[in-house]
Amino acid sequence: MPTMTFKQQVVLRWVPCVLVTAVVLAWSLNVVVHKPSLILEMKDIRSLKQTMGYPANETMVMVPYDQLEEIRREVSSGLRSAAAFLRTSLRDLSNTVKASANESVNSVLAEAEDRLRVIQFDLSSIDQLGKLTDWRQKEAAILTQEVQRRIHALQNPMNCSNAKKIVCRMSRDGGAASLIHHLVYCIMAAYGSGKTFVLHSRGWRYSPDGWEVLFEPLSHTCVNISSGVIDPWPGTNESEAVMFPDWDRSEPKPAHQPMAVPVDIASRLQRFHEMPSAWWVGQFISYMMRIRPEMQQIINQVQMQLNFSHPIVGVHVRRTDKTSEAKLFPIEEYMIHVENYYQSLDLKSPLGVPAHRRVFLASDQSSLITEAKKKYQNYEFLWHKNNAENMQNRYNLLSFKDFITELYFLAHSDFLVCTFSSNVCRLAYEMMQSVHADAPSRIISLDTNYFFHHARPRYLKVRFPHRPSKTSEALREKRINSGVVWWCSVCVEVLVGKLLHGLHQGGNFQESKKAGYILPVY
Repeated sequence: MPTMTFKQQVVLRWVPCVLVTAVVLAWSLNVVVHKPSLILEMKDIRSLKQTMGYPANETMVMVPYDQLEEIRREVSSGLRSAAAFLRTSLRDLSNTVKASANESVNSVLAEAEDRLRVIQFDLSSIDQLGKLTDWRQKEAAILTQEVQRRIHALQNPMNCSNAKKIVCRMSRDGGAASLIHHLVYCIMAAYGSGKTFVLHSRGWRYSPDGWEVLFEPLSHTCVNISSGVIDPWPGTNESEAVMFPDWDRSEPKPAHQPMAVPVDIASRLQRFHEMPSAWWVGQFISYMMRIRPEMQQIINQVQMQLNFSHPIVGVHVRRTDKTSEAKLFPIEEYMIHVENYYQSLDLKSPLGVPAHRRVFLASDQSSLITEAKKKYQNYEFLWHKNNAENMQNRYNLLSFKDFITELYFLAHSDFLVCTFSSNVCRLAYEMMQSVHADAPSRIISLDTNYFFHHARPRYLKVRFPHRPSKTSEALREKRINSGVVWWCSVCVEVLVGKLLHGLHQGGNFQESKKAGYILPVY
């Protein structure tokens, strides 16, 4: 057998450690949930005792929903991070060893993937038995209703002439998803300052008659500036209306911007959601993009034509103008995660019958559809024909309708594979927040973590001390103690063109604001 390098030995020895740790963590969650308003039925408790081998008269530990959910989320997130690290490291290893060892490495990778799927399945079983899914959905629905009520009240003041306003224009060039993200900056700035957001969108190249052609009005009571005077940003205390800059790097920066979450809802949001900042952005996306009945009818017609049904995985592959902005991935890289999702789904089949493999494929390169169908003949591929074939003429209303239709299907998929470097991918994920309460566990990005361009830095508290090995130090992993505040501008996982899945890039907040080091996500 060929001699392995130190790095190769570290990776292979690390695999069983991760698997054993994950099993222990999953086993430690064998508890019953109790809360006054949501109590497990006695038959569930008896069933759990029988499954775990507890005597019928033995007292069991009761844990509040929010505490159990926090533990479950840490384990689930840790499993996904470990899987990403294993997948990336072992594939790198397979490319460096001799052919005779390559087969062994790939075999270890396949076995590791299978074991991690089983652990994730066991974790989801605890989720179902503890009725955490129902609890998350209820918590998300209650908080969503409250947030939407706040936004609606701010957007519909009783006296428009006395209301302070922030005005935003749809005038700059850019892709549709990029411009929609610019609107998020505008409406969040308005929300944070207690002002009404007014959109001037007539003459927009995607929709010359304005935003309201496809979406419900942002306000029913306040759409005009009574004085006719709009002051430049940031305005004064006396300004009735202020024009938000056409770029996202506004100076001075607004008090409230991505990825901030209001203090008064942060603790409630953290109880049930893994990525509060994405959920919060999703609330503004949800309000702004309330689809009009005419547009919804178009979506429904396409849904019937495609036979868009569940289960289904959404895949967004960006090509054309993205070639100079981000790394491109072959369709095989996307399909690895699609197949992994379906294999996980197969474990839940009571009769062991494999799930029908269905993919909604969205791409600005129509030839990719043909390639995917040829390479993966056991899959059914759906795609929006209009959008796939009309990418050369995308700046008009018809193209925008096709784009919204495609975006809708991506957001309503059961699982999504894309690249967060793309505005379209991030927008679909933000829309997904209003569809699935557990959206963070339903997406895989092939390049970066979720981020928002020009957003404020994110601050993370280090949970465990990290003592990198010599191999890790070569990758600029930093020795750091628990309790330290670690910052990252977008928490990207890209370093010198190499994808470091399972790692964060950033710096010690107390020492420097230069993102020169990396830490494991856990």
